[in-house]
Formats: sequence, C-alpha cells, structure tokens
Amino acid sequence: AFEGERLGIAFYTLLGTGLRRGELLGLRWQDVDLKNGVIHVRQTLVPVRGGFVFQEPKTKRSKRDIPLPDKLRKVLKAHQKQQQWEKRIAGDAYQDHGLVFCREDGRPISPREFNAAFEAVAKKARVNINVHGLRHTFATRCLEQGIDPKTVSELLGHSTITITLDTYTHVMPER
Repeated sequence: AFEGERLGIAFYTLLGTGLRRGELLGLRWQDVDLKNGVIHVRQTLVPVRGGFVFQEPKTKRSKRDIPLPDKLRKVLKAHQKQQQWEKRIAGDAYQDHGLVFCREDGRPISPREFNAAFEAVAKKARVNINVHGLRHTFATRCLEQGIDPKTVSELLGHSTITITLDTYTHVMPER
C-alpha cells in the first residue's frame, strides 16, 4: 500500500524502526548513518499552537540509536537521491532544514498532514490502523521474533522497561 505514495518511505521507516511520529518528522539526514545502518534520534517535531517546533526528545532514553534493516537502508538511499533532485528543481524556493521527510519544497510536514496522508493509504488498503499502530506493530514483531524486552524497550525509547512489559507482555512467545 505504501508503494507510489510520496510518504510511503516515511511510513515504511516507522514500521521498520518503531520511531514515534514526531521523531520521524524531526529526523535529519545528519542523524542517519546509511553507511553503518543507524538512525540517531536527536530531535523531534512537536506541534504547538499555530504551528510546530523542533525540540530535543523529552527524556534521556528517547535519545537513542536504532539499527536500520538493510532493505530500509537501500530505500532511504534512493529517497535521499529523490530528495536531492527535488531540491534542485525547487532551486531558491527550497527551504533546507536537512529533514529526511519533508514537503517537496523542504518545509516540514505537519503531524496533522502526515496523519491524513497515512489514513488515506490505510483506507485505500482497507486496513484499520493509525500511524501509532506502526510503532506497535514494530514492537510486537520484535517480541514475537524473540528479541528480549529490554532491547525492545531501548529501541522504542521507553523511559522504563515496565512500560514495554505492560504494553506488550501478551505477545511475548514465552507468555
């Protein structure tokens, strides 16, 4: 369902990393190490009255490194080339914030706009899920594959492992 959608790669990134929506929308290329396959979560896009701002993540644990699956690395490399092409086409009109996911003119994508785009894709695919559901799917799949809860908690940036256990214990294979 993501194929051919402008934000399809963004949705795919959420599914493959467990990032929060604000972390994804605040993600900069300088925080993506495609060579070594790691995302460094260092800022987030936060809605505020009348717009949005970039901030550091709320907690110490929210600042984290997330490994990139090989397939996602390849997709992000192609996305980076596409974005460079868009930047050349836009010329002086491009507002470069260094964002991985942005509008064609470089401006940040509002969380509301992002949600609407995802809802349209989900509706087209006849799937009843919201953007945050991709994070839950990531966590659930990790636990189903036997990744220990502490590691999953760290990947998700939860402040304590208790949050992870309270939310996902029902999908852990040993349970």
